Amino acid sequence: MSKQRQPGAIVAGLGLLTAGGWLIATELGAPLLGPERLWPFMPALLGFALLAQVIFRKQRQDGLIFIGVVALLTGLFLSLFTFRIGGLSWQGMSAWWPVFPLIVGIAFMAIYLAGDMHEQSLLIPAYITGGIGLFALPFTLGIVGGGISNQVLRLWPLLVAFVVLAIILRLRSR
Repeated sequence: MSKQRQPGAIVAGLGLLTAGGWLIATELGAPLLGPERLWPFMPALLGFALLAQVIFRKQRQDGLIFIGVVALLTGLFLSLFTFRIGGLSWQGMSAWWPVFPLIVGIAFMAIYLAGDMHEQSLLIPAYITGGIGLFALPFTLGIVGGGISNQVLRLWPLLVAFVVLAIILRLRSR
């Protein structure tokens, strides 16, 4: 029986070893950041471990790519709020919700790119979820305001219906 390298397990093990050392150091009174500031790095570490697993193994695993990208980007995004980078705070999180569908769109695009851009069907969810995020972000951040933005926000279900109709028509034409 041959041993296979498990780079994701190595990354996760190093992360757990670091976390254990951090816990010991805090128990000994070392002035380190607390878990209330470091928790977003846990999903980021998980995502990094999953992506390392995919990168260093020769076989493509779409599920690991998707979850790895979502976890990594979500952890890094949430750490911006935890460390108040760019003046971001948890009180303003409601304005930033469109970043989450954008992250999902990026994850679909990562699978598409990892497959040498052969699976065109992955572009549909990438464009839809990423498009929702990109479209909504200027409105939620107040970059686009006034009467037009209020009308668009009220009529967004029409956009979803139009996209679904376009997908159905495209599938029927095949």
